[in-house]
Amino acid sequence: MNLIGFWLNRNTGKAIPVHEHGSAIIENPAKFGFTKQEVAEILDDNPYNPQKVGKKDSRYILLNAAFEKGWVRIRQVGSTFTVEFSGMAKTVVGKIIKKFGDDFGPFTQIRLHDLGSNQNWAYPYKDLVEAYRDGEFEDTLASVQLVKPNEIPASVLSTANRDKNVRNILRKSIEPEFGTMPNAGTFESRIYEALRRILFK
Repeated sequence: MNLIGFWLNRNTGKAIPVHEHGSAIIENPAKFGFTKQEVAEILDDNPYNPQKVGKKDSRYILLNAAFEKGWVRIRQVGSTFTVEFSGMAKTVVGKIIKKFGDDFGPFTQIRLHDLGSNQNWAYPYKDLVEAYRDGEFEDTLASVQLVKPNEIPASVLSTANRDKNVRNILRKSIEPEFGTMPNAGTFESRIYEALRRILFK
């Protein structure tokens, strides 16, 4: 691994070397499953700047759109490799081991962040492999696809009241729109609208 980073497709195992993750999508949208129109809409009135990483900036929106399509962001930071993705942690870790296992040393530090469940892990590579074999990772819900409010089943809403992982996902979706996480006792129409980004697989 001599390059700065990769996009890894968790479904196919395909790895694409990149120097800057967002720019790679802009240069060739089709390679990552985007249309030119989709990318243009993200960049509309919000020029791409890889140095701007706020939630309203085009880079943040573009990277999260890639996560939703099953892409995994891998990059090297010093001696550590960071891995960002959205859901399906077991599948992601399995693909990383299969694709990059020969490139990592046993003590290479790997940090993983599942944006879908807001979980984090950090292992030397040899311990990551052991954790994978021991069943540490699960293919749980991925976050955030566009869903119409009336398509959200009642069972999901009731689960959201009691399940911490789901609450974290709801918070990620709602806070950028309303500035705070509303009380979960009732789900008013505006909450339904915010929940349009939640999809359970």
